[in-house]
Amino acid sequence: MKYICTFTLLILCSTAWSQDNFSYTKHDGTIVTLNTFEGVNTLFSFDEDLFPELTDEMIQNSILPAFDKAMENYRYFGADIYPQQDWVTHSSFGYNHKGSVALVDSTCGAGCGAGSKAEVLNSIIKSDQTRTNYQTDPSIPTFWWIALYELGRGSANFSAYKNLSFNPDNHHIVGASFPHLIANITLNDLGYTPDEVFNEVKNSIYQFRNRYDIALSQGYKFSDWFTDENGNSLENGPIESTDVLAIALYEFYLQYGKEALKTFFEMIKLDDTSVSTSDEYACRISNNMDQAVLHLDLGGTASSFLQSDLGFPECGSALVNEYNSHCLDLPSPFTSGTKIINWACHYSSNQQWNLLKVFSGEPESLGEQIVNEVPALKIINQDGYCLELESQTVGSEVYLQNCDSRSINQLFSLTAEKELRTTSNQCLDANGSRALLWACHGGTNQMWHIE
Repeated sequence: MKYICTFTLLILCSTAWSQDNFSYTKHDGTIVTLNTFEGVNTLFSFDEDLFPELTDEMIQNSILPAFDKAMENYRYFGADIYPQQDWVTHSSFGYNHKGSVALVDSTCGAGCGAGSKAEVLNSIIKSDQTRTNYQTDPSIPTFWWIALYELGRGSANFSAYKNLSFNPDNHHIVGASFPHLIANITLNDLGYTPDEVFNEVKNSIYQFRNRYDIALSQGYKFSDWFTDENGNSLENGPIESTDVLAIALYEFYLQYGKEALKTFFEMIKLDDTSVSTSDEYACRISNNMDQAVLHLDLGGTASSFLQSDLGFPECGSALVNEYNSHCLDLPSPFTSGTKIINWACHYSSNQQWNLLKVFSGEPESLGEQIVNEVPALKIINQDGYCLELESQTVGSEVYLQNCDSRSINQLFSLTAEKELRTTSNQCLDANGSRALLWACHGGTNQMWHIE
């Protein structure tokens, strides 16, 4: 399971070196000298008198590659965590383009992080809180989970922070859950299965998962994790919102992969939706995950597992016609190829739709697609199917189909006049129980609102 550098790749993985005069003065005046090893993305320092069992081979072949991979992941997902703080670790060496981990004998807890600089308490390293049996094999990467986590702690310049938090005034939620996420992704990259991560990494997502299971078995809904029985906001509910976000992001990664997660982060940065409640924050996360899945044509929806596994709220809405107050309705069977109708509103799941923005481009250069000078939308049902016109000609009806990022017949725009316009600049029209395409004329049977 370990990440091992072969002889051929050894130079690429890490180059060992020691700096005998790398020393710093502690607050009590004690001078400490540390040995330092340089990796591709990180530096690792420790007092060899305290850790004689850490051999050069362990550091080069296992520990440093784990730190290097963590830094690679932080940067891949857009975290601006190049070192800025002048910590005791490596700033004096002129290596501010690299992250660093130092084992120290006093810090703010089990470890402290400040944006790619991590200090880890050496007493924790060898205590009963170890993530695996350190004395048996200190090179096992899961043992170094606390350092992988702390490397990104405090990376508050991560540009998706403001839209990831369930509370806009408390970025700690993201400041903890994002490093949890990256630490576990890193362990997966190093060959550990999700089950091994869940079972071997204590004080991490393993415990989050257990708390979720307990909460869900007791019937907690998503909003219960943030409010008391009177609906008043809680700083920390039965499940901490840090845990909620960490497990949601990690489960999304496990199901859809790195590119989808990166795409999600880039999309949520662009999200200017106004939200105020915990459910609205949750729906922003859920909708952006669905948009990433749509953009990459991965099929299905992320919102389905968020709701079934994690208790997230349903985020769909009814599309109500203003002429007859009927709803856009999916009759049985609820599968691809079924014709959409206009029917008396009952607000069941077959009348619930998510209006998701459509993007073009790679994750680093995403741009919103525009239809009729407003953002393009896809209208999807709870099972991840899209509304699609059979053609762009007058009289065409609307069907449920597999979502396809290349199909212009699945693109709509909701105008200020409440029209659902298509790329051919025609309108979705309620004609009795039928929903069909017709030339726009401004009538109320071509006006739709969201409930």
